[in-house]
Amino acid sequence: MSIRTVMMAAGVAGFATLAGMGLTQAKSAADNDALSAASAPVSLEQAVSIARQTVPGVPSKAQWEQEEGAAHWSVEIVDAKQQVHDLAINATTGAVVHQALDQADHADDERD
Repeated sequence: MSIRTVMMAAGVAGFATLAGMGLTQAKSAADNDALSAASAPVSLEQAVSIARQTVPGVPSKAQWEQEEGAAHWSVEIVDAKQQVHDLAINATTGAVVHQALDQADHADDERD
């Protein structure tokens, strides 16, 4: 048996092992956060823009979140005073559903 045949057999066996571990493709947006986020009426760019209109500053983090059936974009904005603001933007309506000063991030900055 040649090295090429052995390597090919090892590759097939490795793929079969991964397939057996349950690695499957998401069939719908409900199965995958990235697909849900991509199909949301309010895009990531729109959510960041809404957050910046609410709190002037620099966006430092944005992520998709789904809690209790409600989807929103979680956006962090750093203002001119270096305070971090957490905002939640409804992924369907674009409404700001939560806004607060992020005490945890601010405290971390003071310790550094």
